[in-house]
Amino acid sequence: MTSLLRAAFASGLLVSFAVCLSLSGCRDNDASPYATCTPGTQACAGNSIITCAEDGARYHDPVPCPGTCTLTVMGATCDGAGQGGSNSGSGGNGSGGSGSGSGGDAGESSGSGGSDASGGTGSSSGGSAGAPGNPPAVILLIDSSSSADDVEVPTGGTRWDAIVQSFTASGHPLEALQGQVAFGGFRYTGAPGMCPDTTPLAPALNNYSAISSFIGTIALTPATDTPTAEALTLASASLSSHSGDKYVIVVTDGIPDTCASNNGICVADAVDAAQKAYAAGVNTILVTIGGGFEVTPTDFKQSFANAGSGEPVATPPLEQSTYNCSAVTPTYAETGGNATFYEIADADIVAELGPTLAEIVGDIVGQ
Repeated sequence: MTSLLRAAFASGLLVSFAVCLSLSGCRDNDASPYATCTPGTQACAGNSIITCAEDGARYHDPVPCPGTCTLTVMGATCDGAGQGGSNSGSGGNGSGGSGSGSGGDAGESSGSGGSDASGGTGSSSGGSAGAPGNPPAVILLIDSSSSADDVEVPTGGTRWDAIVQSFTASGHPLEALQGQVAFGGFRYTGAPGMCPDTTPLAPALNNYSAISSFIGTIALTPATDTPTAEALTLASASLSSHSGDKYVIVVTDGIPDTCASNNGICVADAVDAAQKAYAAGVNTILVTIGGGFEVTPTDFKQSFANAGSGEPVATPPLEQSTYNCSAVTPTYAETGGNATFYEIADADIVAELGPTLAEIVGDIVGQ
């Protein structure tokens, strides 16, 4: 007698022929004379299945139960038939991206049943939707140097009046995008003993009213300058903890200088700052206001735009080699890129500044 059946007898669990269900009887693989069996039929012993040999005189060696146990024979419970399906659907993971993340797909279909009625059916369980990705953060870096208060514009008032009017008018185009973009503000200027002079407003969703109030309360100080390089460095650094896409939109009405050279023409310094910001994951986009760029009509704008978007910056002409106030070393190429920058004339500030910013942000979110 096999050790398996001896264990069954020792436990008092061996039962009569009636317990062997449809089997003619139960017999071990030593052909002991408990009964013959029907070839091919199965029974349970311990936690295993035994199968009647072709000659009906013994059972083959036991094999472990494969699935849910339902059949009770000789004190054991196991399943001598097909195993139930076990496949269960799983939901896909949500993915973030340049916009909000998308939820995962539903789970796959249920698992198939076993080979007979005792085989179960696997369940289907779709995964939950993926968590939204972090929205892009956009800082409006606003030049608040005194030059904007020195120029009268055709629509009335000063250049700065027109900028403020654009941001504070009801129904600003950026309001429609504030649920998709974390807007922040950063005004900058500089003066001897206080440079850069900045005030930040942290980026957040649905805060265009805060942006409007922030810009509407900026008071310009006479005889102040435009340290764009230093301000951009601070603004981009303020985004270091944001895990979504990061942008700084520079709105300025003049050629950049620096804190160390407050009346200089510091193009290389601003270009270098934009290249470093881009290397840190922050894109810089330029919007110029008015005609205060006559000294370098296109070189500053195109070079700064290229630097801010990761495109090559052309080596400046020899006559502009002095436009470097801090002895910085931007990366130059023989041929520059063609990144987009935006120009708004004084007469168009009220009408065009808002739509221009909305166009830029719309491109960021893919609208």
